[in-house]
Amino acid sequence: MEKILSRINLAGWVYSLLASIGYVIVYPPGPTLASMLSAKLNLGIKASGVFLAFMMCKQIRQVLVWPLVCISLLTLGKFYLNTIVFVHMVPKGFTFGQSCADWWHMNAAKPPSAVGIILPGLFTIISLVFWSAYGLLTLRPVEKRG
Repeated sequence: MEKILSRINLAGWVYSLLASIGYVIVYPPGPTLASMLSAKLNLGIKASGVFLAFMMCKQIRQVLVWPLVCISLLTLGKFYLNTIVFVHMVPKGFTFGQSCADWWHMNAAKPPSAVGIILPGLFTIISLVFWSAYGLLTLRPVEKRG
């Protein structure tokens, strides 16, 4: 069961990376250093998720579970919560619920945006929930050496 879910997880991270590459091709970063660094950080985070998911496909190890959970949290925070709070909520004076609805309306209204933003987010949430639960359920105490 873990092998199948780890392969699905790898497919989700690869899809997320490919969607980010497609986004950078269609909407190239601006000439400023901040926009170029943001695009590179985006691709780097997704590539590290692909790498960790690939390593988990080879052999599921406890030492890989928590970095993958951290990458999933970073992805959700940077690309979803950050956008909802600082693009929709703060400048427009919306409540969190209103800003979520505004974000959903802007992203779900356009099919390319929905495919490139919402599906990778779902894969990230699934990765976060599954590997967090797996890591907590299979946690073994550390044996002292010596």
